[in-house]
Amino acid sequence: MAPVNRPLLSIVVVASALAVGCKAKPLEVKSTATVVVEGGREKIRVEVQTEPNVDVYASGGGTDTPPSALGGPSTPGLARPLPPAGGYAGSSYSNKVRTDASGKATLIIPIWNENVLEKNLYVYADGMKPGSMGKSKYRYGSSTVLARRQPLVRYATATREVSCVGRACSGTLNASTFRLDFRDIEPETTVDFGGQKARTTTRLLSVSTELSPYYNKVKLEDVFKEYPLSNFDIPLELEFSDGSKLATKMNFSANALKYPLGTYLASAATAPVLFEGEAPGGASEDNAVFVTGYKPRIFGRAELARDVDLVAVLAENRTFRYCDGLKQWFTDAAVTVFERRTAKKRATQSFTAIRPRCNENDSTSSASANYDERAMELWLKGLLK
Repeated sequence: MAPVNRPLLSIVVVASALAVGCKAKPLEVKSTATVVVEGGREKIRVEVQTEPNVDVYASGGGTDTPPSALGGPSTPGLARPLPPAGGYAGSSYSNKVRTDASGKATLIIPIWNENVLEKNLYVYADGMKPGSMGKSKYRYGSSTVLARRQPLVRYATATREVSCVGRACSGTLNASTFRLDFRDIEPETTVDFGGQKARTTTRLLSVSTELSPYYNKVKLEDVFKEYPLSNFDIPLELEFSDGSKLATKMNFSANALKYPLGTYLASAATAPVLFEGEAPGGASEDNAVFVTGYKPRIFGRAELARDVDLVAVLAENRTFRYCDGLKQWFTDAAVTVFERRTAKKRATQSFTAIRPRCNENDSTSSASANYDERAMELWLKGLLK
């Protein structure tokens, strides 16, 4: 019978027992996550609770909840993401932070994707714990936490883009017509754009708003400035088929109204143009005249659009001729002035460009000419009190 090596077996068993006894207990890690705005950017704030003086950090692991899971685009890439306010958020990893004496630490992670509603985050903690006989033990722990944003709709002034978080919507504002075109939106959605409503049964929708309520919300002088001080808001609300609503305010500079206001006032050629609270047939004070056309302008005293008494409808006419083989262009103008509140024609005048002589010896034969704008200005000012 072969001998049994019992001492060796005892040593192995004792060594295994010691190894198990020396294994450090995992760190318990608890965490909560909220979405905050710092410096104009959305970020995730993770509050961590574990043991004192250990290192913690978080990463954007897990699975995103895309818009398609919440009624969003069924075709990948159909809706172009809206750039975040303040720039692209970047990495989804936090810095490593040491917990305080109470075992608490705060981690900050940039937003992972501007159109994703929620994301699972991994939170890690590790550190060395002093042990017996001068030996330290490595300890490690982790947990997961869900970061969830509130569904919202927003408007980016720089790009004129509208997009949603948590719901499907992406569109662009036409700045010249103030028409909002959605290239993707959930079916059965009702859009209220500044009081004008539209509803779609498809994934496309266009809606325009009425600007007359906003013409007197800004100073008239700012309408003509390149960098105006005043601005105005147009409300936007989306009501989805499940009854939930998202709303925001779309902000615009006063000069966005320059051409729409000119077009609106030009209708005084056919009917009275009245603002809220005005009665038809009001007397004209003749304090200010608004000139329509490709270059709108104002003469006289008017703080708001409602202070405009006269409207000068400018019609320009371009003609040309050939002079010694060279093409010459001439711009003439016909101006008709109407009382805004009554549509009564007050005056009319033509301004003709001076045609230079056309002969072989004339050095001005290649010149073109426009009507005298200064003469037109003086004539219009002469109609004011």
